[in-house]
Amino acid sequence: MPKPRCDNPLCINPYHFEYHSEKNAKLTSGDIQMLLAFHGQGASARQIAKALNVNRSTIYRKLKDERLHSGIARHL
Repeated sequence: MPKPRCDNPLCINPYHFEYHSEKNAKLTSGDIQMLLAFHGQGASARQIAKALNVNRSTIYRKLKDERLHSGIARHL
């Protein structure tokens, strides 16, 4: 479980979290919840990817998957 470096247990700033996993590691359900929370607050894919220590493509793919599963997929 990631912990914020700012000593505020309620902090959700993606730049305040430390992750010690390798790039493109499989995201946990907790990571997905954080991804969606960050995205809902307007964080960019680059910011979210940095916070979760994954590539931006992983973030875009997970957001697309979430839209498809929630039934709000955009028609391209």
